[in-house]
Amino acid sequence: MPDRPDEPIIAFDALSLRVRSEFGRSAFGQQAGAYAFGLAVMHTELFAGHQDANRIHAFTLEGQHTRTIRGEWSAPQDLCSINERLFLAATAATAAEAGSSEAGAIFEIGADGRVLQTFQHQAMLGIAMAKFGGLLIASLSPPHARRGAQQRLIALQGAS
Repeated sequence: MPDRPDEPIIAFDALSLRVRSEFGRSAFGQQAGAYAFGLAVMHTELFAGHQDANRIHAFTLEGQHTRTIRGEWSAPQDLCSINERLFLAATAATAAEAGSSEAGAIFEIGADGRVLQTFQHQAMLGIAMAKFGGLLIASLSPPHARRGAQQRLIALQGAS
C-alpha cells in the first residue's frame, strides 16, 4: 500500500487489518491536504471532518457520500457520536473571523445536521474526545503549546 493513499478514508478488517475499501475522494476533492480529521459513526452513517473546507461529510458504511454538514465552525479537529448526537471539536467561527485560532469549541449537532448548542473555551479543543460513563470527555491544550506540554481534560455531563 502506498504511503499516501489516493482516498482520504480507508476501511480495514478489524481482525486482519486488511484494507476492505477506500473512499471519500469525491467529497474531499483532489487538492493537497484534503484529508479526514476525526471520524464518528451514528446509526448507518460515517461522519468525517473536512478541515480545509470547514465541513463534515457523511457516508454510508459502504463509502457512498450522502450529505455535507456546514456550520459556524472552522478547522474541524475531532468527532464523537453519543446517543443521536454528533459532537464536533473545532475552532469557533467568531475566533476564525477575528483572525485568531485561540478559541476552541464543541458543537453538539443533531442527526438532522442542525447545531443544538455550543461550548466555547479559550484553549484549543479537540485533540481527542470520548464518551466516558455519562460524560463527554475532551482534552484541552493551551494555545501554542509545545509537544509534551501539560494538557487538561474537560468533562461535559449529560452525554449518557
